[in-house]
Amino acid sequence: MKKTFRFETIDDSLKQDEHSRKEIEDLENMSKSFYHWRFKLLTVLHKFGEAMGHKIVYHGVNQKMILKPNPTNIFYGPLSTTSSYHVASTYSTKKGMVLTLQSMFPRLKECKAFDVRLLSMHPTEEEWLIASMRPRILKVSTRVLKEHTPLGELLQVPLSSLMREIFFTIHLFKEQMFSMSGNLEDVLKPFLKNDDGENDDEKNAELTFWGKYIYKKINSKKLDEKERKFEEGLGNDDKIKMNKLFPVLKEKFDEFRNNPNKHQRIKFDTISTGLKPYFMDDDGKDIEKEKKWKISFDKITKIYSNVKEIHFINQYRLDDDLLKRIINQISKDNNKIKKIKFIYYDYKDEDGSGRPSEKYKMFKNPDHLVKEGLHKLEGLGWKITHKKVGAPRSKSKSTGYQIVIEKNKEV
Repeated sequence: MKKTFRFETIDDSLKQDEHSRKEIEDLENMSKSFYHWRFKLLTVLHKFGEAMGHKIVYHGVNQKMILKPNPTNIFYGPLSTTSSYHVASTYSTKKGMVLTLQSMFPRLKECKAFDVRLLSMHPTEEEWLIASMRPRILKVSTRVLKEHTPLGELLQVPLSSLMREIFFTIHLFKEQMFSMSGNLEDVLKPFLKNDDGENDDEKNAELTFWGKYIYKKINSKKLDEKERKFEEGLGNDDKIKMNKLFPVLKEKFDEFRNNPNKHQRIKFDTISTGLKPYFMDDDGKDIEKEKKWKISFDKITKIYSNVKEIHFINQYRLDDDLLKRIINQISKDNNKIKKIKFIYYDYKDEDGSGRPSEKYKMFKNPDHLVKEGLHKLEGLGWKITHKKVGAPRSKSKSTGYQIVIEKNKEV
């Protein structure tokens, strides 16, 4: 986009020689053509597209880009996606990324997608063209640079690529995106592990060679023989650069966890399997022998020590057991949490009162929680409220339902 429809600098746009004037004229004509093409395409997509609803799609990008949600949470298209992860990964290439996407507000049915297979010369690409959407990023995936365990393979990767992967991963943490591919998890895990004086070999057994190396560098730990050999293989210049960068990365990570935003608000939507142990506790297995997890406020507050407000989105059920854990947390003398929200957008059916129906397993009517727990909550000066969440610019539609547990305001 930048190279096609913009000048590289302001000075380039101010030049008055004949060649520059011709470039400006060509640029204006291209921009006009693009404007009308986009308008006609969006008209077709809105008219003939179908509501995405709960459909999951993938978008491949050939460069790792900064993901920065805007206040309106809307992306204006057109946006090319596919229902095949494999197809998206071929577009992302080795340097890019694949975004797993879904509409954040599927109940509104305002996100329209057109099935391009009807017209495409390559129907196997399973392309869906989206007019605009309020995206929910379910996962961010990148290619593995090299296996992070074998020393020889890791040395083949340029230092700039290794460090760029770390910068990108810490950016995802900053934006509170906790669902990522395994190679990015391996980079984030060493930062999430606190240097609490425990036996490092036991605590870091799950980490890859690269993960253990990162952990030791950011915590100024002594390297073992293999790790020293890795540094020697880097060369003197790269070693100097790395020793300068790791303290900066650690400092920025600590800044993002201690001061995530001015509200000290954290949001949890999907969390990838490898990162769940850092925010949740093992809760056994379900009837299908799938591992279950439960929210751990101890772990969350260990990472986000100053958190005041937590939002749990879609994936988390407020039941009696979780209410007990909330009461345990807010009863602590050092508790800083003032508000906890459970927000549900992805249910399909609702009951007569506008609440998610019983078919939606992630939701339990707060009125049906054990009275003893509700009385304890009230005795601590907290209250629980719940209501429908209104849709932007609409009084009749609702985007979802929310439960709010918060401390009573002092009069």
